[in-house]
Amino acid sequence: MGVTPKGWNVNATEAKITRPPLKPRPIPLTTETKTLRLDLAKTALIIIDMQNDFCYSDGWLGYIGVDITPARQPIVPLNTLIPVLRSVQVPIIGLNWENRPNLLNISTGLHHVYNSTGEETGTHIIKNTGSTCL
Repeated sequence: MGVTPKGWNVNATEAKITRPPLKPRPIPLTTETKTLRLDLAKTALIIIDMQNDFCYSDGWLGYIGVDITPARQPIVPLNTLIPVLRSVQVPIIGLNWENRPNLLNISTGLHHVYNSTGEETGTHIIKNTGSTCL
């Protein structure tokens, strides 16, 4: 039994979780120093922590007074790049920071950074909107 490109097959004795090889889709990418060849069949864009808590003035970092200007710098280039990559079927993977409601996944050190005096609960600043800046 074959494995579909976006799935796997499982029976009583075996789980097939491999995928058939994809046809290479090489493209040249000119940089300042040399030409880079990428294979779009083996490429994905991974965007990490581009969420409102980190790059929006009403988010977590803005709330605690951190300058969010550097975190916003990738927004325009990503909004230009993402539609192009989607048009050639390159996967776009967005990762963000999520916390449990009881904050048990947050280390003691991280709690201390945002509540160094022990006078606050710290929970109001460790929120997650789940929304992205893009």
